[in-house]
Amino acid sequence: MSLSSQQLPAPLPGHFATLDDLELFSRVQLIAFDLDGTLLKAPDEAPGDRIRFLQGSAKSFGVRITLATGRTLKGAQQTLQALGDLGAMPIILYNGSLVIEPGLGKVVAHRQIDTQIANAVLHAAQAENAEIFIYTVNVPDMQLREGVESWETVWYSGNAEVPAKEYNGMPTVNLTKQSLEAPATAMLILLPPTADQATLKSSLQMIDGISLTSSGSRYIEVRPLGSSKAAAMEDLCRSQKFEQPYVLAVGDNDNDVELLKWAGIGVSVQGASPAATAASNYVSRFGAERAAIEVLDLVRRAKRLHKNRS
Repeated sequence: MSLSSQQLPAPLPGHFATLDDLELFSRVQLIAFDLDGTLLKAPDEAPGDRIRFLQGSAKSFGVRITLATGRTLKGAQQTLQALGDLGAMPIILYNGSLVIEPGLGKVVAHRQIDTQIANAVLHAAQAENAEIFIYTVNVPDMQLREGVESWETVWYSGNAEVPAKEYNGMPTVNLTKQSLEAPATAMLILLPPTADQATLKSSLQMIDGISLTSSGSRYIEVRPLGSSKAAAMEDLCRSQKFEQPYVLAVGDNDNDVELLKWAGIGVSVQGASPAATAASNYVSRFGAERAAIEVLDLVRRAKRLHKNRS
């Protein structure tokens, strides 16, 4: 069966599917999960016991697990600890700008917004009275030498009081100077309630070297040009000797679209964004967390049936 011939995502094969139905899934070597809205139902949750059990079971059949998230390494720590840190398997952070082996502190790939370009974004946001969170990563000699706490920094610029922490639970540092002094790994702009997103996006689109995505009407995410979860997955697979047809990706939102299209098998969760659903080969019957359980159980059954037939 050729996935490229599918025009609309099909439901995942049910519990009584035959090996013929599961042939594609029996070949999976790597499963990549988005975090928020896919593996996790809420930002402050950790994977449940069923996911941890199925992850261990999948490993026994030669299937590895990785994460592909917009979070920072600090923001992914709770999940990594619940999953046993995934060994030496790299994970994808900052929506693809960083690929790192957390257990070893080894950076596989790192895309950044040039300092001059990042400052142009900063000044455009300031002109619209927007708040902006700027994420910088210090990677001396491409190694984590000083620990996560000193390795990632989130800078804040805005008219509001400096938040104690941002979404990932990282402390924010007030940007007291008018410009940055280092490249940015990612930037997140929060517009005032009355601001027009189209005006700022028009200004930002005049800046070379970045790509933009929107989260709701007030958030604009700024990434290095060419940075995506798909590009990062290519880096990961190259470093670990995985082949694209045997990668299964699971996601729920627009920032997963490139990865869902790129993967050998793309699966969207129930209630995923229209763009994520359209980019997928299959759609789960379930939403966050339960969809991840369905995928893990499906691959486990496919591997077991294939082994029994062999």
